[in-house]
Amino acid sequence: MDKAFVVGAINAFLTGETGVYAIEGKATGFVTPGENLLLTDPGKDKDRVHRVTVTKVCLRRGKELEAVSKAGECNLLIYFECEDSLSLRNGVVVHSESAAPEEIRKAYLNVLGNVFVVARDLDLNEKDYKNLELSDLAEIWMCFWRYQLNKSNKKDDGDKYSKRLEGLMDAVCTKLFELDGLNVVYSKRTNEPFMFNRIINHKDKAYSATMPDIMVLTEAVTNRVMAEFDPELYEVRHISKDNMVPFLGGCFYINGAAGVRINNTDVRIPAEMLVEKPEDDGTEAGNISNPDLVKWILLLNQMADAERNEESVAFGIYEGYMEAELMKAKFLIPAKDEDGKLGVAAQNGRGERPAARLYTDWGKLRLLYDPSWACLVQTLEEAEVSYDAIINYTGENRMALYVSEEDFNRIKAGFVKK
Repeated sequence: MDKAFVVGAINAFLTGETGVYAIEGKATGFVTPGENLLLTDPGKDKDRVHRVTVTKVCLRRGKELEAVSKAGECNLLIYFECEDSLSLRNGVVVHSESAAPEEIRKAYLNVLGNVFVVARDLDLNEKDYKNLELSDLAEIWMCFWRYQLNKSNKKDDGDKYSKRLEGLMDAVCTKLFELDGLNVVYSKRTNEPFMFNRIINHKDKAYSATMPDIMVLTEAVTNRVMAEFDPELYEVRHISKDNMVPFLGGCFYINGAAGVRINNTDVRIPAEMLVEKPEDDGTEAGNISNPDLVKWILLLNQMADAERNEESVAFGIYEGYMEAELMKAKFLIPAKDEDGKLGVAAQNGRGERPAARLYTDWGKLRLLYDPSWACLVQTLEEAEVSYDAIINYTGENRMALYVSEEDFNRIKAGFVKK
């Protein structure tokens, strides 16, 4: 079986003929005039694929172009007709229908790397940023870092690349807010955006965890990326454009995400570049939020059942960080006047003591308690004087954190030792 024809556009341009376009690039497989092919723009979220008919194939002979009856496995130009109006740019790929998605993606990435990293040295201008999509920018970023790992840099390259990467990050932020909404990877277990982080293995069997990010996927890559994830644990939810800023603010300053990761790459935007931290409203209760605690609770709760055991390095790290934050946190406890006495929201505990319901923030509390409920602000130690604690109960015990008197005493003893 003949190899499928694939060529990524190093150059793409209009010709003098109406409805005729041309691209130049290095091809795999062979092509002849008259063939019907597909044009795919892998970085675009919409209007990605068009049918085209090849009208001419040319090879460069010095400054001249020579029309040939067949060419392939080399640098070439192909001219083609398309009934649709096309907006061509670097990275579009013309290919046979039989070409595998991996071949198309490889051609696309080769163009982005060769044009914007190798040839342009990441020196992008406003016109480039206008033409590039968020998916393109993320891939260029990754191409740059892979390229840097394989070359020896001059000592003065640091400042140059720092400014260029800063421009690239600014463009990524701008493009993110230009999207029609956010496709966010969610945890099916927690019903919250999945928290992505890494466990770092240091020397002497010491481990640490990076701060977690949420992940946003462009339409262009959603199906490909989600095919890599376990459908029992992950799903994609769409956040409307109007709700993007409050949604991100909640992820950062309530749930504790450190930033946004783009398209399952190492490209990430720090939280503070996207949404400012809310201002203090001047009251103790009004400012209660515990992102430094919530992130570890979410990381624990989103783990698959098979990973939730004492032998899991990640489980041990998350639990250790969470317990340390439990001792620092201030919680909201729903309370109401009952016959002249202030009663707190509580339920039957796991032992003899009742369990008071504690909340890390107002949003979770208001899922069950309307504004007729007042609130106490207490630490876990203050609450545990009379009660066990169940933290962030919103109707499902499995996702709430239960802290018994015995648990608390163990955590406190460990915290004091540190």
